[in-house]
Amino acid sequence: MYAPRNIYAMDQHLTQTDWTGYWATGALHSCLGSYQGNYDGAVKSFWRRAWLDHLGSDDRVLDLGCGNGPLALLMMNESDEPALYCGVDLAKVAPSWPARLPDSQRARLTFLGGCSMTDTGLPSDSIDWVVSQFGAEYVEPGPLLAELARVLSPSGCVALFLHHAGSRLAEVAREEAAHADWLFAEGGLMTATAQLLEPMSAARTPQGRMRLAKSPLAARLREAFNQAQDALSARAAGSIAPDLLFQARELSAQMLQLAQSQGLVQARAAWHETKRSIFQARARHRSLCAAALDAQAAQALQAQIQALRGVWASELTEVCEGPYLVGWGLSFHHLARTSS
Repeated sequence: MYAPRNIYAMDQHLTQTDWTGYWATGALHSCLGSYQGNYDGAVKSFWRRAWLDHLGSDDRVLDLGCGNGPLALLMMNESDEPALYCGVDLAKVAPSWPARLPDSQRARLTFLGGCSMTDTGLPSDSIDWVVSQFGAEYVEPGPLLAELARVLSPSGCVALFLHHAGSRLAEVAREEAAHADWLFAEGGLMTATAQLLEPMSAARTPQGRMRLAKSPLAARLREAFNQAQDALSARAAGSIAPDLLFQARELSAQMLQLAQSQGLVQARAAWHETKRSIFQARARHRSLCAAALDAQAAQALQAQIQALRGVWASELTEVCEGPYLVGWGLSFHHLARTSS
């Protein structure tokens, strides 16, 4: 068995809160920078090959770490007769898109928020397919495997798409987490912005502007802010994922304008909300990096799942989207299904 990684020691409540806030934005999945709609390309091809092309309308599907249901939506769009689907997620999830489905299709979908994928509460031997897109790797293997063994029917199958430690997604996550740290560190743009809010608020009146023009402290704070702006530009130029930096620059300008137009209280409230949002994203990025599997861990997980049953044909592949590595595709098909 491969050793548990740092992700398992993370504060579960914090992780749940971070993802609950993310799913509440209405995002369908966690790769908005790569897929503007639902998963497509190589990821969609994996799900067709590993799952959807073998799915029957009477099958019962369990989706681990379902989020707002991209796999459920993929099933609805790609299957002539969708199966019965149950998505579970530790975060609170309530996707809005099923409301647009006909009643007959919507009735085939169930979402259970606040539900652990290692303790689903579903009946034993009740599931024909366990699937997961960037979900199963976030929990400890032992309890996960025990739950898989319990809920799967004798002819059940498994298909997982997992974070890869060498993927572009992991690289971007590491980069954005580092950007978040820098923004709020000494010399970072958001720290410099916070220090400048009070002088900008004081500049709302002619008298305040005159005092600030003569203030050595205000001059030093403006210089520190300009240096942070230059550092941000240099950092963005060398980054594979500079979007957070550009977003922070826009938000900084908005906060300074807010301080000058509405005062210090409103500007500081906006700054703290920005910090909360960025740090929630940082927590998600860090958990992704901790959960991502290298080749040894992916092969070990494949062997552990294979050991649950002796009636599976399994496949582990690295899935690439164009020039970039996306993740691990791991599938286990019951031999009775593959031979039929």
